[in-house]
Amino acid sequence: YIELLGVTDLELELVSSFNNYFINQWIDGSQSLSIFYNEVTTNNGSECYHNTLKSYIKTSHPNTWKFMSAMDKVMSDYDLEVKRLDDGLEITRLPKIKSRKNAELRTEYKTKY
Repeated sequence: YIELLGVTDLELELVSSFNNYFINQWIDGSQSLSIFYNEVTTNNGSECYHNTLKSYIKTSHPNTWKFMSAMDKVMSDYDLEVKRLDDGLEITRLPKIKSRKNAELRTEYKTKY
């Protein structure tokens, strides 16, 4: 049958490779496309990590040293949080920027009036 189609050995190998990829990635791995059975159904953890990293970098295209310095700070912060959890303490949360600005405005208002 293959001889009638005029398919070369190379083309047959490529089609076979693609078929194997498709089955492994999309058919057998299709359970990973759904979050139905997963305990964690959001990407909040990675979003939080990236926002924290972005808050340390403070530029859209940092050089290698700024990026590595920010990574070091983030990892140090997370290391402290893990130690707090190990000691039975709660994780500390910094107030959001908006909350800090509001607190500063309240303090400023109180000192003026």
